[in-house]
Amino acid sequence: MNKEQFKTKLVWRSRRGMLELDLLLKKFCDNYINDLDEQGLNDYQDLLECSDQELFGWFFLGEVPKDQAIKTLVGFISNNCK
Repeated sequence: MNKEQFKTKLVWRSRRGMLELDLLLKKFCDNYINDLDEQGLNDYQDLLECSDQELFGWFFLGEVPKDQAIKTLVGFISNNCK
């Protein structure tokens, strides 16, 4: 799978079961996914493997992920996409 196909897959997987997450992650994809390098794309994929409840807690309730890469990505998305 090439980088463009991988990004397309990630955009599709960004659709979640909660409207709040859908809107937030869509904004991130629309504005920033093309700026991610290979590691950034892999980190975003790891983020998308987390449950909606975890994501909601991190983005909207101030909870903090244990994984440093996910923590950094959550901080970036929270600061730039809300």
